[in-house]
Amino acid sequence: MKLTISTLKRVINNFDSPYIWDYLEKYDHKDLGSGVYCWKFYIEDSYELTIIGKDKNNRADEIRIEKIDKIKYI
Repeated sequence: MKLTISTLKRVINNFDSPYIWDYLEKYDHKDLGSGVYCWKFYIEDSYELTIIGKDKNNRADEIRIEKIDKIKYI
């Protein structure tokens, strides 16, 4: 299941909660972590969400939403 902008807007207020990990786990993502949790989600309209943390039972340490260049992923 792909993460959409509208879904992201609904959950944005929960980013400070440890439950964000459980909620986002069902969406397509790449697990980039090695020693930490680092998940990257590609979102419609050329955005990506990156969420990083040491422990999924606690809030994320870092969350980034960035506009990406489509050419980069061709």
